[in-house]
Amino acid sequence: MIYLLHSREEKDREKVNASLERMYRLLDGKLGHTMHPYSFRLVHTLDEMREKIIILHDDLDDRIVEISKLFIRERLKNDHVEALALRYGWGTVDGKQQPVMYVFEAGGKMGMVPYTRQLYDVLESFFKLGQDADGTVYEEIDEAWAADMIRKYGGGLSGNSSPHIH
Repeated sequence: MIYLLHSREEKDREKVNASLERMYRLLDGKLGHTMHPYSFRLVHTLDEMREKIIILHDDLDDRIVEISKLFIRERLKNDHVEALALRYGWGTVDGKQQPVMYVFEAGGKMGMVPYTRQLYDVLESFFKLGQDADGTVYEEIDEAWAADMIRKYGGGLSGNSSPHIH
């Protein structure tokens, strides 16, 4: 479930999560329905919502996609490309539709890089995130969240404990 909240104020986030908690208590276990299989995501822009929907449609874990963005951002830096934002989607590369990361640069410049299943699979096996914690709050899964995860797992993007990606 994705909630679009334009505000970034903590008080507004608390209201949204209180509403979710009420819904959770009301629905969980009623009429054989459980809330446990759901992930609850909070986004602040329509672009973020669109991206989450595409990720869900492609049956990917948005947490792994966000971690992937940090690895792709690091690769782009090596090519002297400073990405302001990365967005998962579909694009045409070499005449073929495939998953890509759209790269937004300063000055309105936009490009894309292929998003490989190999990168996704390696990161998924390295981080082993499992199910969402409790599903009772809308989580903001973004690049800041991904950076926290990388710090949590140690090593940073170039440290010894980071997964090896070709």
